[in-house]
This record gives sequence, structure tokens and C-alpha cells, in this order.
Amino acid sequence: MMRLLLQWVLSALSLMMVAKLLPGFHIKDFGSALGVAALYGILHVVLYPRTVARGLYSRVAELWAVHLCD
Repeated sequence: MMRLLLQWVLSALSLMMVAKLLPGFHIKDFGSALGVAALYGILHVVLYPRTVARGLYSRVAELWAVHLCD
């Protein structure tokens, strides 16, 4: 449980750092970053097993990352 919380907080911190570095990528506060990190983690758990067999996970992640950066 402690590892999960640590990963969640580190993911939120990394999102905050990305928001500071990339123009056009905005996160209002740390609570929002925690919410996005939680949503990303849930999507990863739900979608990864279904898409990895088809090889689509990396492509979906790439497209999502490009969409976020635009």
C-alpha cells in the first residue's frame, strides 16, 4: 500500500514538473495533479491487459501524449 501511494505522489509530482516545462500543458494545483495521476493509473490497469496483446497500448499512449502536447 505504501508503494502505491508513493508511486501516486511521484506521478503527480512528475505531472507538475511537465506542466512547468511544457507550454500549453497546465495543471491548476497539486490536487488536480493527483486526480490526473489516479485517472491515468486506473486507465492503465483497465486498458493495458486488453491492448497489450494487440500491440495497441504503445500507439494509444503516443497519440495521447501528442494530443496533450498540442
